[in-house]
Amino acid sequence: MIQYLNDVSQVWWQWMGSMFWQVSLLIVIVTALDMMIRKWAWPQVRYALWALVFIKLVISPAWQMPTSIISLIQPQVQEQITFNVDMGETEKLSANFFNPDEIIVKQVTWQSYALLAWISGIIIFTLMLLRKMFQFRKLHQVDGREVIPEWFNELMTKTGTQLKLKKQPSVIYSKGAKSPAVYGVFRPVLLLPEGYIDKLSKEQAEHILIHELYHIKRGDLLAHWICVSLQIVYWFNPLLIWTRRQMRYVCEICCDLSVAGMLREKTGAYRETLLRTARELFAVNMEPSLGFLGIFEEPFRLVPRLKWL
Repeated sequence: MIQYLNDVSQVWWQWMGSMFWQVSLLIVIVTALDMMIRKWAWPQVRYALWALVFIKLVISPAWQMPTSIISLIQPQVQEQITFNVDMGETEKLSANFFNPDEIIVKQVTWQSYALLAWISGIIIFTLMLLRKMFQFRKLHQVDGREVIPEWFNELMTKTGTQLKLKKQPSVIYSKGAKSPAVYGVFRPVLLLPEGYIDKLSKEQAEHILIHELYHIKRGDLLAHWICVSLQIVYWFNPLLIWTRRQMRYVCEICCDLSVAGMLREKTGAYRETLLRTARELFAVNMEPSLGFLGIFEEPFRLVPRLKWL
């Protein structure tokens, strides 16, 4: 059992060790490129650039072909099979010559301890995520009972039709929400702070709806959850926190451009809506969200967003 654990951990370490330095190097390169092109390159290009980091996380770290996981595991498996076969033959030949003094006690290698720590980290972060999701759903079972104005429902239906959404999101109010946001890959939900609609004009509500529904149309929620899942698997690399933060920021700029393309001459009013929302959130402590995409998570980065509108 110990030998099997050591063999598995050795293969795991070869994978994770190579993946760690390759992804870290890629993040440094992408950061440098992003700093050079961010003033003139389209946000879609920057978004694709940051997405390369997470794409790399699902590709074998081996530089030579074949690049599958099997190509890394196969030599170890073959070696183990050969070892077991040879040991089986040896045991048959030397069964009558057993010497207790020749017993070799296998020791757990440091790679095995690292493997167990990695698995423990995945379990801990997964439980933390599930706990937040459970608390969120439980909270909304109580908070989400506020009646939605008829005009807002009609506006959301109209906006969803214009964007050709296959399914309209549900609307939930929450006392804990700081700004509008969407979540849910298969059953999208529009999350609104309690009493938020009452503070908006119909024009401002339209701007918020277009922005949030564009996140659904673009598939940003699915991409975000994939990034969260990969970040949990590779939790030991702190540079992935920076990568996901930058990717989400560029995602917001892409969404702003989509809204501007739809509003056209009304884009100036959309800027005013962003400014108004940002002023309300500057004094609010915005906690990092897991699985949510909102119009604002970092209001202090508003100026670069407005420059693209």
